[in-house]
Amino acid sequence: MTEGNSDLAIRTDAGPDELLALLDWFVHDDVLRGRVHPLVGTADAGQMSNGIYEALGVALGSGGIASALSISLRTWLTHRHSDLKLTLTRSDGAHLEIDAARVDSVQVMRELRDLLELPADQS
Repeated sequence: MTEGNSDLAIRTDAGPDELLALLDWFVHDDVLRGRVHPLVGTADAGQMSNGIYEALGVALGSGGIASALSISLRTWLTHRHSDLKLTLTRSDGAHLEIDAARVDSVQVMRELRDLLELPADQS
């Protein structure tokens, strides 16, 4: 996957329709608008890409994006009517899996905030 300027990739086990629904949610968030973009899956050697979105890329940067993303994700997940899991992976390889059934857990939200905090050398 080519993440370009993405600091975080968000994947779901529910397929590209849920990713597009999440992207639409983020587009309506003033802080996140323009910071999130779809990532198209790459093909193995000798195969053509099918053009299906594999993940959402998020440019974390500075300016409170981590807090806004945490709040927005929690709100989106609590409004979902389907069971799904999200995997968030930072560009340095750190990752977190979130099960929508556990989204109200204080521990999950703490882990999400910890994942989204930028390392000191990138602030």
